[in-house]
Amino acid sequence: MIIDIHGHLGRWYFPTVDVTAMMAERALAENGVDMLLVSSSYALRYDLVEGNRRLAQSIRGSDRIKGYVVLNPNYPDLSLKEMEKYADNPDFVGFKIHPEIFHHRLDTPQGMVLCEAIAESKKPLLIHTFGSSMETPLQVVKPIETYPSMKIILAHSGGYDWNLANDIASLSPNLYSEICCTCTCVQKIENLIEGFGEDRVMFGSDFSLFDEAYSLGMAKDADLTPTQRRKLMGDNAAKLFGFCTSEE
Repeated sequence: MIIDIHGHLGRWYFPTVDVTAMMAERALAENGVDMLLVSSSYALRYDLVEGNRRLAQSIRGSDRIKGYVVLNPNYPDLSLKEMEKYADNPDFVGFKIHPEIFHHRLDTPQGMVLCEAIAESKKPLLIHTFGSSMETPLQVVKPIETYPSMKIILAHSGGYDWNLANDIASLSPNLYSEICCTCTCVQKIENLIEGFGEDRVMFGSDFSLFDEAYSLGMAKDADLTPTQRRKLMGDNAAKLFGFCTSEE
């Protein structure tokens, strides 16, 4: 079972197409991927409420595509209302925050308000991380220490600076790593598994900004045991999000 935990539907400010759920389903079939977890690019780059609404409409009832509710720490009250709105919607399995687009780190007072609610929800947060001070994985240290039960996935795992992610891997068993990046480096996957352990690293592609084949090739070339590969490609995500695993 292959689960891609990092994707998007909608149009970006880059010269890309407006990706629909139907187009995503086609890409999954072409690449042999079983499930895709997505956030709304419209919610990330423009309108939080409308973007989440559009995503809810697009993925309603889908077995293969599930959603993240986008939250914005610049608007904590509005974000809390969005959490409440989709709390019982089975099509949404977690939350997404993008500090670089929002120009707002997670470990601010407003971000901590959302962290408390996320911890209480018991659903995972996928947070964009890269190498800059606005995007650094280190911004999850305060939330994890304050709310130990909070489940956080480091999207990109710091990008090129994945050692920053590895440096805090031991902070909590509820801190997870995701592999995709703008470079295909098999050592990144191998290093992250060394740092986080084979049970806390997951496959992601950043679809639709990248074709899933980009990250699939990276994962294929990594020097992994069969068990490590199975966990990376789907079993770890299935366990975290409550889906059926490849052994069930």
